[in-house]
Amino acid sequence: VAMAIATGEINPCGIVGIGALLESPATVLEWQMVDRVADSLNQMDQDQDGVTTNQEVRVGYARSWASVFGNMSALLAPSGAWTSEQIEAVRQAWRTMYQASRDEALAQDPGTLFEMQGRPIASYRWWQSWFTETTPVAENLKNYSGPVTFIYGDLDSQTPPERQLVAHRMAGANDDRRFVIMPGVGHTLGSHVLMGPIGDDEKERLLDEVDRLVRSVSQPH
Repeated sequence: VAMAIATGEINPCGIVGIGALLESPATVLEWQMVDRVADSLNQMDQDQDGVTTNQEVRVGYARSWASVFGNMSALLAPSGAWTSEQIEAVRQAWRTMYQASRDEALAQDPGTLFEMQGRPIASYRWWQSWFTETTPVAENLKNYSGPVTFIYGDLDSQTPPERQLVAHRMAGANDDRRFVIMPGVGHTLGSHVLMGPIGDDEKERLLDEVDRLVRSVSQPH
């Protein structure tokens, strides 16, 4: 949508984005593949003493970005706790895997089929773009003059709202944007950090936001 707006292909009356990406595809994928687990371990350090104990992991896991993987045992330190140095080693291990995935993706013919877990997803051209597209979505949207509402769950494991707000500010985008952060829900506004279904209260709030936007664009100026 943002690219189509930036190139003049469409000019919608308004936009509602749920878990909307505002940073670039390349930066969000790198965060997901390199930093998400290490950042989650740091996030779970409740007393901020620079050490994340296994008990802190057990307490904080369900609300952490890393819970998207559904494998808490993989985050339990063999020694009983993660030091800051060990967490950085985890980050570097994920960076090595990210670089290997990037090299493998970019080596493919863009027109060939990209599969994930044995299921066709798109062409490799689409998957390659997640490694190479560095233009922030907020940049493509910054000159759009219509009303925009971005709705996020504060547990979003894919597009954390704090990162998207930074991208919005850095793009110097139109300030007439409404950001709604819903507590206790994830990327699709359900109790899981990624998957739905959307919660009943969140559904009502979403419908209210859509109604609000429709009314704003329907009023004569």
